[in-house]
Amino acid sequence: EANNPHQKKGYASHHNAENPKLDIRINGNAKDFAQKLLDTGYFSRVSIEKTHLDVQIDPSKYTTLEYNA
Repeated sequence: EANNPHQKKGYASHHNAENPKLDIRINGNAKDFAQKLLDTGYFSRVSIEKTHLDVQIDPSKYTTLEYNA
């Protein structure tokens, strides 16, 4: 897949110390679950892989959490 975080460095990588990508293992319909995650508005990336989803929290949500803390 284009922009695969497994093959990138820096911010787009799984190894981003500030906002790493997370792998979520799924059972069931990956497309439906991916859409539910996107619909929350908390994720900037939701990518369907063969056995899991790659997700990343939208960086603006960290700012919101800091402001509300």
